[in-house]
Amino acid sequence: FDVNPTTLCSNLLLLYRPVRSVGLELALQLQPGQHPFVDELSLQYTGLSRTSTVRCSTPGTPDTYRVSMDHLVSLNDRLCFGVEVLCECYRGSYNTNVAFAGRYNRETYTLAATISPEAFDLSYWQKVSNTLQMGSSMIVNQRQNRALGSVCYRLEHADTVIRGSFDSDWTIGFTYGSGAANLKPPGADRYDRSSSSGSSEKKSRWLIVHGRHGKIK
Repeated sequence: FDVNPTTLCSNLLLLYRPVRSVGLELALQLQPGQHPFVDELSLQYTGLSRTSTVRCSTPGTPDTYRVSMDHLVSLNDRLCFGVEVLCECYRGSYNTNVAFAGRYNRETYTLAATISPEAFDLSYWQKVSNTLQMGSSMIVNQRQNRALGSVCYRLEHADTVIRGSFDSDWTIGFTYGSGAANLKPPGADRYDRSSSSGSSEKKSRWLIVHGRHGKIK
């Protein structure tokens, strides 16, 4: 749950997992003086070496929506490939697209790419030290005739976490967390171990969806 202090708009994320391999995620957007609407609804299945996801998103208007299906397969601990089929409607105009993705992992860095007939997305993550992580991405969208580059970082020290990002459109983001926000409740370590398979789920979703076929918001 997060709130924008300027506009007072808030986002609410709900996750329901009836079994470990199946997850249902619902993202709601709340705006002052308006009815809440479903921003995104997704259903994901995570197996031993593959992940499949069906996702539907609506930006608040009934004649605009996006529906996607993606499938990611891990060939080994370092290399995986995936494909996504996207159908979108914008004010009565329909478009269908297919994207292919790949990711290569090492102990201290990750390289990922997504390519489609209309866009290209390249991302890189590096663990600089035990306290600093950095990442960068480049998105090229041929349909919108635009390109966007961004750099982000995560700095951890004691009970403090600092995250920041900036891009070539001069958009800057910064978050700071300290104290109780970073403390784990009793039994959290046990939960982390039981949810280790969820890390691959998050990575797979990031890989396929990160660029949204290169869509620049």
